[in-house]
Parts: sequence; structure tokens; C-alpha cells
Amino acid sequence: LKYVELSMVKDILLMKKHNINACRCSHYPNDPFWYELCDYYGLYICDEANIESHAFLEEFVDNDDWAPMFLDRVQRMFHRDKNYCCIIFWSLGNEAGMGNNHRISSEWLKSQDDTRLIHYEQAKFDDSVDVISFMYYKVPDLIKTHEQHQNRPIILCEYSHAMGNSNGNLVDYWKTFMDSNYPRLQGGFIWDWVDQGLLETDPDTHESFWVYGGYYGDVPNDRNFCINGIVNPDRTPHPAIHEVKKCYQPVLFYKKEGMIVLRNTYSYTVLNTNNVLLEYEIMQEHEIIKKGVFDLVLEPLSEIQVEEDIFWEGVDNVIACDNYRINFYLSVTDQNTLFLENSYCVAVEQLELRVPQNISVDALPLFDEKDEDIIFIEDEEIICCKGDDFELVFSKKLLKIDRYIYQGHIMMETSPHLQLRRAYIDNDIGGNYPNEQNLNSLKEMEVTGDISSSSGKSKITVTIERIYTTDNRKQFVHNIVHTIYSNGTIVLENNLSSEDDKLPTILPRIGLEWEMPKEFDKLIWYGRGEHENYPDRLYSAHFGLYKLLVDDLYHAYIHPQENGTRSDINWGIFHNSTAEFGLAVKSIDDPCCISASYYSVQQLIDANYTTDLHKNNTVTVHVDHKMMGVGGDDSWTFSFHDEYLVPSKAIYNWKIALKPVHSITKDEYSNQLYWSLNQMAIN
Repeated sequence: LKYVELSMVKDILLMKKHNINACRCSHYPNDPFWYELCDYYGLYICDEANIESHAFLEEFVDNDDWAPMFLDRVQRMFHRDKNYCCIIFWSLGNEAGMGNNHRISSEWLKSQDDTRLIHYEQAKFDDSVDVISFMYYKVPDLIKTHEQHQNRPIILCEYSHAMGNSNGNLVDYWKTFMDSNYPRLQGGFIWDWVDQGLLETDPDTHESFWVYGGYYGDVPNDRNFCINGIVNPDRTPHPAIHEVKKCYQPVLFYKKEGMIVLRNTYSYTVLNTNNVLLEYEIMQEHEIIKKGVFDLVLEPLSEIQVEEDIFWEGVDNVIACDNYRINFYLSVTDQNTLFLENSYCVAVEQLELRVPQNISVDALPLFDEKDEDIIFIEDEEIICCKGDDFELVFSKKLLKIDRYIYQGHIMMETSPHLQLRRAYIDNDIGGNYPNEQNLNSLKEMEVTGDISSSSGKSKITVTIERIYTTDNRKQFVHNIVHTIYSNGTIVLENNLSSEDDKLPTILPRIGLEWEMPKEFDKLIWYGRGEHENYPDRLYSAHFGLYKLLVDDLYHAYIHPQENGTRSDINWGIFHNSTAEFGLAVKSIDDPCCISASYYSVQQLIDANYTTDLHKNNTVTVHVDHKMMGVGGDDSWTFSFHDEYLVPSKAIYNWKIALKPVHSITKDEYSNQLYWSLNQMAIN
């Protein structure tokens, strides 16, 4: 096989592994080898005629002189491809207006082939097409159209624009597509599959990197607008592909009136022990307490209901905690499956469980640490807190932590401070969000404030009020009450308020940022993972206990931007390579978002290409109370849904704890440590 053909094989295998079952050939017929692959592996195809006029939308559509050219392109597509069984749609082209020449082409196709549907997005509700099609339609508009036009199926020939860190809100579409109240909503084609980038080599470092419009001095250009796929040019997947796989999975799991429902969305495939294996595990918080196998028999387009209690059989007692969950894993066992290796997981789900009444609930063991006396020193310049193993020093002049040392190890290189910015993602820029919201003003804020303290025998309180101003206007007041305990734990109670009518109305994030020594190069966390996720793209990110290097938290989008966040985190531990010491971060009331990187927000904003980034000698840590969604309905309007926005004109209160820890991965200690961190939310 030639390179291009091998690339096609790689594409179709990746698509099938991520539950993608249809492809629109945009915006012209593809290489014949692609159709052979789709016939062989099983992928539905929308075959599209090479007709597009864009800026001249209405110029040719009703001009009789152009009718032969329209018809010629449709006929050549049909005659070349008519024998490929993968094709289920003929498309009359893309963004070429709508007129009589399209109707002539449609009539000819129907005279030759009455077995396939006719598609053309710009025809909308015209009788020449069998499918009502839209681009980047919002969910409420889809539902409205479904109610008003009840005689044809509806698809999105383009949706969920995958430019950079994107594809938020995808699950909102798929909950609607799979809702039995909307049977004619058939799904959609994500734009796009692959980033259209070119490979270059940095002449100084010899590092390879991807480039886009403008790199070669080409004018005009569309910058990185063609970097809009769910895989890189070399087919390395972007994190959003996990969300695609989950939304597209063939089996749905959900709860209904105390039952767990399993629904087979395949139209023709029976799922049973001959071709799939359904495994499950029960978790109490981070801990797996039972694993099992469920004998599944599911007819096509059918569902079964299973009592929750069946999965608890064999469990006699549990620990009292806030969360019990069940994880399902559906894997392929049929050796004849062409595109999946044996035991490949095609569907996963995580559901909350209730504990049956016949199971005893044991009290959570207490992990109280002995209170020791704490030394308090204060003069005109500093406030110092000391215990047996730690020293914490505040600078009165700079209104921040100056030094935090535990057992001789530096815990922080900089003090936790308010961070309201994120490195602009492509959807921020496309929707003109940074300019409309004047987000640069957040960079230019100056800080004034005050510091005060009070001391007790086993804890000390230090209060810092930082006032952020721009152009002599008070924009934000951030109050942090630090409560320091004798074991070195610091509880930071935050209050943020705003008083300026000229503020950005929507903030990218609200949280704390600080830098840690580079040796803190690993993160263990209990929350959503393992892959990158955001408030509007976390359907595929299940709760669990995860461990990654800081390097692996980072995702190298071709155009550098905000990346690497993990959401709904209960606690995390940053530690060194030997795990002999670390710093635990605990969100006391509500779950938080955490990210860590060797690059700062400003570095990511300033970079055009990945080679513009150079690692710092510190790890930049973000612990966010709120993070705005990434959007993705499109990339040229403000596509962020209201429920995933962070309004600036509100009062925010949140609390986190920082706790020095040691011997982190030793079995006899680690589980006790994890439970003690869970317990912080209870006490």
C-alpha cells in the first residue's frame, strides 16, 4: 500500500475504535480506495458532488447555462461510485446556494437510483431532498425543527467544530439525538476529522512541529482555521476524541426507578456472551470493593432492566462515605471483528449506586493527627509559623507567603494568588471573547491590600486582603483567611467580590495559581479523568483514582492554548519522583479543577507554535473554583452555553486545604492518606 492508502486505513481504524459509524466526503468524492475500505470495515458514507461556489452562492443556481455543469459533476460521482454499498446518501454539493440546477440534478439522481437518500444542506426544506440538513444548528433549534417538519429525517452535516480545545456540549446534542421523543433527529458529522497542518523542523533545536496559515509569510491566510480536527495530522488523538467515543457508544446505561437500564442501539447486532463481555466494578470513593461479570443478552434496538441490588451480591459491608459508584466496561470478544482487537472496550459507563439495606455500613475510621504547639513570630516585616516539621513565613510588605518548607523541602516557589485568566482557546478567539470582554485588563491589574493575624496554641490565622485595580478603578477584592495547623496544613478560605461596572461580565476562570519546584513532577488525584476534561466536556471522564506525570497532563494543541485541566476533583497530591514527600490539595466544600504545567498562562498566550514554548524550572499549578466551558457548537460566535459560564458580578466563596505528606505510594500508608483526605470534606 502507498502512504496515502496506509493513512486511510489508519483513519478508518481510528474511527471505528471510537464508535464513529459515518463519514461525509466533504466537499467532493474521495479516492475510490476509501469507499473500498468503508465497504470492508463498515462505515456509512455521504458521497458529495464537487459543487461549491461559496461567495457566489446565488450566481449559478438558476442560470440555465450552468445546468450541464451541475449535472455533469453529479453524474460523474454517481457512475463512478454507484456500486459501493457503503454509500447511503448522495449529496448535491456544499455551500453553493439553492436553485433549479440543484433540482434538475436531484431529479436525475432519483431517476437512476431510488434506493439512496438525496442530501443537500442549502436546500433546507425543499422537496428535492430527502433529508433536512443543517450546519452548526443549536439543540433548541433542532427540537423546534423536529416538531415543525415531521415528514423527513434531520441531520447535522456539520456540527461540534473541533478547533483546538473544543467539542464542549457534545453530550447535549447526543442526549437529544438518543431521546425517543425526537426519532427523526439522526445525528451529525463532526467538523473535522483531522487537523490540516504541515510538518516543519525548528532549525535550532531540530524539533518537529506543525504549522498553519501565515507561517510561510503567505498572505492572505486563514491562520489556524484548518487546525480543526479531533486528531493531529499524524493521527495522534486529541482529548476530545474520548468524548466522541462515549457519546457515540452503541450501548447506553442509565438508571430508572431503582433499576439499571441497558439499551442496545445497534440496528442489527445481537449482543451476548458470544461477541461481548460486560464487566463491572463497584467503588466506594476511590476504592474498588467488588469486580464482576454480567451475562448480557440484548437484542437489536432493545433494552433490559436490572435491579441495582444484583450487583451488590457478595458485599457484606461498606465504609460510610459520600459516593458509591458502579463502572461498566463492554468489551469485544468476537475474534471475527475486523477492526478491534480482542478485549477492546467499546462502551463504558459510571452510575451512582445506593447501598442496599441488608449491607452493614461501617463508620469511617478517624485519622485525627495529634495537635502540637505551634510557634508564632511576628515583627514589622513578617509573620512566621513553625511546627516540628514545617516553617511558613508571610511577607507583610508583599501580602503573600514568602516561604513554605516541610521537612527541609521547599513546598512552593511562589505564593498562591488569584488567577482569572486562561490562555485563550480557539473558541475564545473566534467568538471575539477576549476583546469584547476586555480580558487584557485582568493582566494589567495592580495589587494593594492589608494583612492581619491571630494566634492560638495549635493554630494560627493570617488574613490577607488583596485589592485588584485597573486605571485606579477597584475591580476585585480577594480575601484569603489562612488557617495554619501544627502539622503544616494550611486551609485557605477565599472570598472574591467585584465592584466595577466596567468589568468583563464573564470570566475564564476563578481560582488560585502558584508555582512549585520542578521536582514535584507527578500528580495523584481523585476526581474525573484520566484524560483532559472541562465542565462542558466531561461525560467521558469518570471519577476514579488517577496518576500522571506533569508532562502527561499537558496536551500539545498545534496552536498553544489552555489545556490539561481535570474537573470535579476531590483532592490531588503533587509529589516527587520517589514519592517520599509531596503536597496534597483538598477542595473542602465543592469539587475543584486542577491543572499543572511547565508553562505559564502568559507563555501559552504568547506562543503561536509549540516550539515557541520553553519549559520553566517550576511547575505552574492551578486550583480553580470555577472554570468556563470550552464551547464548540461553532468557533466563530460566542458558543459557550450559559450553564458553563462564570459571571464576574457575583460573590464567590471557596475553601481549599494544603497538606504536606510523605511516603505517598507505600500501600500501608497511601490508602489511609487517601481516606483522610476524603474525610476532610466530612469534618
